Amino acid sequence: MSTPTTTSTTGKAIAIVTIVFGALVVVATVVSAGFSTIFAPAAASNATSSQSIAVSGVTELVAEASATELTIRFADVREATLDTEGSGAAGWTFKRDGSSLKVESPSRSGVSLWFSSGIGSATLTLPEDISGLDSTLTLNAGSLDADGDFGDLDLTMNAGALTVAGSAETVTAVVNAGSAEVNVAAASAIDLSVNAGEFDAEFSGSAPEDVTLAVSAGSLTVGLPDDSYAVSTDVSLGSLTNELTTSPTSRHQVSVSLEAGSITLRPAR
Repeated sequence: MSTPTTTSTTGKAIAIVTIVFGALVVVATVVSAGFSTIFAPAAASNATSSQSIAVSGVTELVAEASATELTIRFADVREATLDTEGSGAAGWTFKRDGSSLKVESPSRSGVSLWFSSGIGSATLTLPEDISGLDSTLTLNAGSLDADGDFGDLDLTMNAGALTVAGSAETVTAVVNAGSAEVNVAAASAIDLSVNAGEFDAEFSGSAPEDVTLAVSAGSLTVGLPDDSYAVSTDVSLGSLTNELTTSPTSRHQVSVSLEAGSITLRPAR
């Protein structure tokens, strides 16, 4: 007579638990190491780099900064110079592409873009001879500070702190998050959008002929030269404060679209 065989479920259960626990320990170790790398302060670095490019024929500047500090200035110099320092000093892109001058910080993406401690800073010094060039400036995180005379000025901010001063022929700006401050003279056309964050824009000189403002969330404060304006509004939710002098026959047109958040219009200070 054969003897019945009994399988020990208890033993199997213990073995399975042991295997699973071991796997979890391995995963936890890997994840911990990954997050330690992401959130740990960047290693101190005194690395520096300096590059120069001739600007004859340059009519456009395209600059993008991510998790860094970028400063843009004009000075009495003959060539465009990019001075960088910090852990990413040697990783910046600085080149000519036809009539365009392109500047870009070392690329970062995902979690490391938002939680890393940054990759240093850079200063772009441009010759005064090319003042008035069209400029496209993008900030993904960190800070961007630009001061000078521009042609068509196109700004995009996805996070961080953006500061622009000087003059421009036209200004187009989109703020998706963060804090932006613009103080510009002589703009004839202005197009500003805020999807989140805070945007404080001040314009001086002659009154612009065409102003378009749109806020889906966040806040926008706009100071315009003291003149009369024909203001049209489309307000769904939020708060609109208009302290401008208005006239339906004015040639200075202001179009406002507000879905949520707040818009304040006032004379420039």
